[in-house]
Amino acid sequence: MRRRDRIGGTTTELIHVTGGGGISAEKAGDGPPLVLLHGAVHDSRLWDRVFAAPARHHTVVRYDARGHGRSTPPTGPFRYEDDLLAVLDRFGLRSAGLVGLSMGGEVALDFTLEHPERVRSLKLIAASAGGHEWPRGADHYLPLRTPGRLLELLLPLPGTP
Repeated sequence: MRRRDRIGGTTTELIHVTGGGGISAEKAGDGPPLVLLHGAVHDSRLWDRVFAAPARHHTVVRYDARGHGRSTPPTGPFRYEDDLLAVLDRFGLRSAGLVGLSMGGEVALDFTLEHPERVRSLKLIAASAGGHEWPRGADHYLPLRTPGRLLELLLPLPGTP
């Protein structure tokens, strides 16, 4: 399923993935690709206040992880890293910058280790490597609390004119 928002130039798709179900993904902008991955207690709406700014210079993708937001729950075994690969492939992105918050950061890190050729840059927010404690002062709500500060940290991104 594909829907195009003519006002904002945003494309929303339901991407069918292995293990059953579908991933709801949204793409906007044009330029070097950037993918925003949310945390376990969020969905892609977490990025509402920061989604438009990078889309001025980048192709920005955000999606709901399985069982979150508008994505459907899995009906069989799956891996979040395989879902990220399916999103990149569906939008024809050979490589992308990844910005992951919390669980999304863990997915982005694991994906980078598995597919380094598909990752242009990696930015992690309040993320930890498996089994480790969260960094002191980690803010899982940075995109909601201080989107301007987050944009300062993200922009300019590699490839921004």
